[in-house]
Amino acid sequence: KKSMDGTPENPTQNQNIILALAKLGACVHCIARFLQQEPKDLRTATETTESLLGELNQEQKIEFETRPRTEICPFCLGLLETVRTPEYRDMVVQNVGSSGYQFEDFNIKPAVPNVTLLQDRATLYYLEDTIGLPARELISVKDAIRCIIVDHILKAFPFSSFDAFSGFVVHIKYTHPSTESITQLFALPAKKLARKDVAATHNSQNTVRTILTAFTKEQVLEKVSGVPATLTERPTTSFTYQRDPIFIAGRYVKRSRETSQTPMIIKGERIAKYSIEEQMGSFFLPKFEGTACKLMGAGREDMDVRMLGEGRPFILQMDECRKIKLDDYLALEKEINGVEDPVILVRDLQMVDKFANKEHLQEGEKEKKKHYRALVEIPPSTPNSAIEALNATQMPLILNQMTPIRVLHRRVAMTRDKEIFHIHAERVEDRFIYLDLVTAAGTYVKEFAHGDFGRTTPNLSSMLGTDGLCDLYLLDVAKVDFPWPPKTSPSVLEYTVPTMLEELKMGVKPQNNIDFEG
Repeated sequence: KKSMDGTPENPTQNQNIILALAKLGACVHCIARFLQQEPKDLRTATETTESLLGELNQEQKIEFETRPRTEICPFCLGLLETVRTPEYRDMVVQNVGSSGYQFEDFNIKPAVPNVTLLQDRATLYYLEDTIGLPARELISVKDAIRCIIVDHILKAFPFSSFDAFSGFVVHIKYTHPSTESITQLFALPAKKLARKDVAATHNSQNTVRTILTAFTKEQVLEKVSGVPATLTERPTTSFTYQRDPIFIAGRYVKRSRETSQTPMIIKGERIAKYSIEEQMGSFFLPKFEGTACKLMGAGREDMDVRMLGEGRPFILQMDECRKIKLDDYLALEKEINGVEDPVILVRDLQMVDKFANKEHLQEGEKEKKKHYRALVEIPPSTPNSAIEALNATQMPLILNQMTPIRVLHRRVAMTRDKEIFHIHAERVEDRFIYLDLVTAAGTYVKEFAHGDFGRTTPNLSSMLGTDGLCDLYLLDVAKVDFPWPPKTSPSVLEYTVPTMLEELKMGVKPQNNIDFEG
C-alpha cells in the first residue's frame, strides 16, 4: 500500500531506509529519492523525508544525529544540495541570461556523471540484502537536477516556459574526474565501440542503463560497492547552448548569369562568381546572429539562367541563431532589394516551420509548372511557315527525354516522359527566335532546343525541320507556377534586366552544355 505521494506506508521500513542511507552519507534529497517507489515530484518526496525524520523515536534520532558525517553526498556527488543554493541559482541565471539567446521556451539537459546511476543500483542491492528493501525505480540525479534548475529559470525569466521538445536547449555538464574510473568498469566491449554510432554515445546514461540490465546483482556489486567511498571534491559545471535551426521562406529573383543557387567550388576552384545562398546569408545571418545557412529551393535553375518574374519559392535554414524574431520582414526586403545593381531580390519573407513547409517545397519541386523564355539560334533559311506550324502544335506535347549527356555523371541513365503545355516562337532576327514555353517540372529545356544528339524527341530542331541546327543561346525562367509561400509583400517586385538580344550585344556569352549545377 502506498501513500498519495508514492512512498510506501510502512513507517518501520521508511525509518530503516533513512537510517541506513544516513549512515552511508546520503543527503536528505537522495534519501527522498530512495523512499520513492515510483518517480514523483522530488520536492514532495523531500518534504516527506523531513516529516519522517521528525517521527523517529529517541533512540533512532540519536543514531541519526551521531551518524558519520560526510560533507559531500556520495550518491548525487553533492549536486542536489549545491544546485539549491542561492549562489548556484544566480550562477545559472547569469549564464543563461548572458548567453545572448532569445527564447520563449526552453529545455534543460543536465549531463551527470554516470557513477550516480551505478551507485544507485549498487546501493539498492545493498539495501535489499541488509534491510530487505524491495526493488524499485528511483528518480535519477539527472532528473532531480533538471526539476530544480527549471524552477530557477522560470522564476528568473517569467515570460518563458519549459518544453521538453523546445528548440532551445541548455546543456549543463557536470564533470567529476575522480569517479570516472568506476564508470569505465562498465564500458562496452571494444568490438562494439568500433561502431561509430555506439562509440559516440557509449557514455550516455541511457547506454549505461542498458548495459546495467545485462549485469547480474553479483556482477554489479563486484565492481561497485553498495557502501560508497567518501568524496573529497564536488563536480565542476560547464554550460553550452543548442538552438534548432530556424527557417525563413520567400521567393527570390536572380538577375545574374554568374550566380549559382548554392556555392559552386570544384576541385578547390570557385566556378560561380556569386551564390544565392551566400548572398542571402550576408543579409540574414547578421539579423538573426546565426552561424551558417543553407538554401533549399523549389527546384533550381542553372548558374547561367536568370530567375525572373516574381521569383522561385525557397526556404533558408539558419543554424544556431541567437535571435529568433525579426520585427519587420518588409524592411529587410527593402534592404536586400535596395542595394545598387542587386544580384538577387526577394519578396514574401516569413518565418515557417520546417516540417510543415518542407513538404510544400518538395511538392513544388515535383509538381509545379515552369515558364521559360529562350533565345534560340536557327538557320537563317528556316521558313516562317515552319515557325507558324510550331506555334500551331497541339498541346500538351509529350517529350521522351533520355538523361542529358551533360548530367550523366550525376543522374541515372533513363528515359523520362515530360510535358510541354504551351509553345510559342517569335522571330526577332533572321537567325534568332524568342521561344516561350510552359513545361512540367524537370523538363530539360536546353536539350529540347538542340535535341541532345537525338536523346530528346521530339525536339525544336526536328519540329522546325532544321536537321539538328537549332541551338539555345540564352535562357530565363519567367515564372514558377506554384502558389507558395503565402504572399506578404504588398506590391509587385520592380526591377529591370536587359533583353536577351541586348545581352548578346553587351557580350554575354551564349549557353553551353556544361553541367553548371553538377
